[in-house]
Amino acid sequence: MRNLLYQKNKPRSIILLVLIVSAVIASGCAPKKAISGQDSGVKVSQPRVFTGTLKNVLYKAELQIGKRDLSGLMFFKQTDTSMRVVMLSEVGLKYFDIEYKKNEQGRIVVHDLIDFLDHKQFTESFFNFLSLIMLDANGAKEDYRIETKPGEMKRVIDKGGHDNHYTYNSNSGAVSRIVQSGFLIKNTTIEMSDYNWLAPGTILFLAGNIKFNLTKVERK
Repeated sequence: MRNLLYQKNKPRSIILLVLIVSAVIASGCAPKKAISGQDSGVKVSQPRVFTGTLKNVLYKAELQIGKRDLSGLMFFKQTDTSMRVVMLSEVGLKYFDIEYKKNEQGRIVVHDLIDFLDHKQFTESFFNFLSLIMLDANGAKEDYRIETKPGEMKRVIDKGGHDNHYTYNSNSGAVSRIVQSGFLIKNTTIEMSDYNWLAPGTILFLAGNIKFNLTKVERK
């Protein structure tokens, strides 16, 4: 196992894969308005993809990475300090085990990565995906909010050279769209929908010829 630093199937099969992933993790273990200093007296939720109370969530995953297509299950496990993501194939082959360190300025640790994904095209896109859905504002040059329409807000994080735009529900904070654009970077979009309180039901990530399509698996 490496430890590198980088910044509808049958119900029975699903349950088995969840147990496998859990074991893997356990073993490894509209004027602009400033977000702060508001004086309107109206409570506005902060944007989020996952709530802080989420423990884990399982998605059916379809990945297109250039000319390669992958499918399987992607398991997110959250603690107070990190978000760990493991993806397995339908037969239990582990594609990767990657951790986002929330308490270490978004440092990303690769616990395991299959050889054919160990290249810049995948790693840069997946690390960026994690940073965006975890709302990484580290190093932001400017951070402001725009009211786009009643009940909807946009938070813009200026990273210096590119901006991250988060469109979200002003009451729940649930992010519906993330757009990243700027000079000399690959334009990136993430669409999220069908939220329950804890997490989105669908996540679609697009960046050049990279696509991640995640659909939440409802476990009973």
